[in-house]
Amino acid sequence: MKLWHWIVIGVVIAGLFSGPGALEAGAAAQPPIEWSDIPFVFVGGVLGMIFVIGIQLLRREPKPSKWALWLLGPASLYFVVSGLSAVVLASSRCGVAPHAVLFFAVGAGTLIGVGVSWLLYRWRFKNAL
Repeated sequence: MKLWHWIVIGVVIAGLFSGPGALEAGAAAQPPIEWSDIPFVFVGGVLGMIFVIGIQLLRREPKPSKWALWLLGPASLYFVVSGLSAVVLASSRCGVAPHAVLFFAVGAGTLIGVGVSWLLYRWRFKNAL
């Protein structure tokens, strides 16, 4: 297996174990998280990743944008898995509340943003080695 596969496995395991912490952190938010906050967080994650990686895509050489994709991709995956773990834990306890979905919304938004940025990277540097 390649190093990248081991990194993904480690990120998934870390995300699964940090689900209870994500659930507690979301529950401790002041003011409390509401359902109307979730779409804002999701869209903010998508646009934020496209903006951050897009700044790197404007540079002449592809290396900085590739590093941004390599670092932010696993971070986004961590948030998705941590959020899924928090949602499963919350549904087994007392039901799914908005704070349980918060980290999944962050992760899903950032993962989609990284995916769109990866497509932009492939288009921008299609002739790069």
